Amino acid sequence: SPLVFGMDYSADRFGNPKSALYFSNIYSGAVLPTEENLQFDAQKMSYSVALWFYNSIEHRVDLISSYDVTTNAQKHFPIQLLMDPKENEIRFYISDKFSKNAAGHNFCAAKVQDISGRWIFVAAIYDFDRKLMQLYVDGVLQSEETIAFQYSTKSYFPIIIGGLKKSGSVFSRRLYLGKMDDIRFYRRALSDKEVAMLYREGTTLD
Repeated sequence: SPLVFGMDYSADRFGNPKSALYFSNIYSGAVLPTEENLQFDAQKMSYSVALWFYNSIEHRVDLISSYDVTTNAQKHFPIQLLMDPKENEIRFYISDKFSKNAAGHNFCAAKVQDISGRWIFVAAIYDFDRKLMQLYVDGVLQSEETIAFQYSTKSYFPIIIGGLKKSGSVFSRRLYLGKMDDIRFYRRALSDKEVAMLYREGTTLD
């Protein structure tokens, strides 16, 4: 089960009460268990993450990330989904670097109008066969980049939702305040049609 800190529930994008995650303070967040179905390796497999968020903060924050939470090491990691309200931008990173100062960041970015104060759907997709990163916002492809790796991106670091302030041995650098809903991880690349379905209907996909 996930390790959860300080989260509550709020109305979702349809107005259903207590149906969305509410990150109400700087101690809010969740660390998912390091189970096999939540381990990703960009040099061997495709994967995707999709979610809805409602931002309530004015500085750069992590929506989804994967770090060594015992040391806060930003080394090689398979996914980071970051939102920057000051730049009106969402970014999807995959990194194969071994240290904070080494090269190895691969990313694509999308400009988003009205990034705060409304529900936004985002899907980040990595297609292993095409070595292609894609970033969708509100069901529409906004950015894509082909990538090349020098080192491994396999990570057994846990997936962090929302970011965490230091609590015991767990912490993160960028802390999210706001709401999230319908967070999904896939061990495959979603198609354009599937992303559009998730945006329009919230359709459950196998």
